[in-house]
Amino acid sequence: MPVDLLPLVDDPHAVEDLRRHDAPFYPGRRFAFLGARDPVRVTADDLVAVGLVGVTLPGDVALDLLEGDLGLDVADCLAQVPDDVPVGDPRAPGLLGTASSLGLARDLLEERAGLRAAGTLLARKRPLLVPVPDPVVWCALDVTGDGWDWALDAFADDDLVDRVTAVRRAAGLVTTGDLRALQDLVWMRHHREHLRVRCAGLRLPAA
Repeated sequence: MPVDLLPLVDDPHAVEDLRRHDAPFYPGRRFAFLGARDPVRVTADDLVAVGLVGVTLPGDVALDLLEGDLGLDVADCLAQVPDDVPVGDPRAPGLLGTASSLGLARDLLEERAGLRAAGTLLARKRPLLVPVPDPVVWCALDVTGDGWDWALDAFADDDLVDRVTAVRRAAGLVTTGDLRALQDLVWMRHHREHLRVRCAGLRLPAA
C-alpha cells in the first residue's frame, strides 16, 4: 500500500530538513548540477556525479558509455525523451513505461551495471522525471518493482505536488525540482533510522 507522504511534507521540520540536505557536508546535493549536463550523451561529469550518491560503475562499462556502443545506444534512447518533462506531467507515465525509450535505456544499463547504477545514471540525465533509486528512500517507502511507479503515484496527487513546491521554495531551493525535493525529505527523515538493524521503514508524524 503506498505511503501517504502528506504528513511528511506538512511536518514543521520539512523546510529545515531540505536546507540541511543542501548543506556542503552532503555531497549528494551536487548530483544533478555537477559540471555540464549533456541531455543525451553520457559524459565523464555524469560518472563523477553518480559517485556523489554512492554509485560506481565498473571500469569497462564506464569506458563503453564514454567511447563505445553502449554510450551510443543509451544516447539514442535519451534522444527520444524530452529533458524538461517533470514526473507530474501527463506524459510522464508513457515516458517511464517498461516499453519506453527510458525503459530500454535502463535495460541496457542494468544488464551491464545493475539496477541501482542504471537508475541513478538515468536520474542524472532526467532529474525532473526519474527518481534516484536510493536504498534509504526505497526502504522508507517500501518500494518494489522497477522503482519508478512510486514517484508517478505520488505526483498524481495535485495536493502533494503543491505542498512539495511550497516547502521547496520556502527552503530557498530554486533549482532543485519537486521530485528531488520529495526524495530528499524522505531521505532526511529516514537515513538515521535506516542504519538500525531490522529497519521497519519510514515513521511519519502523527496526523
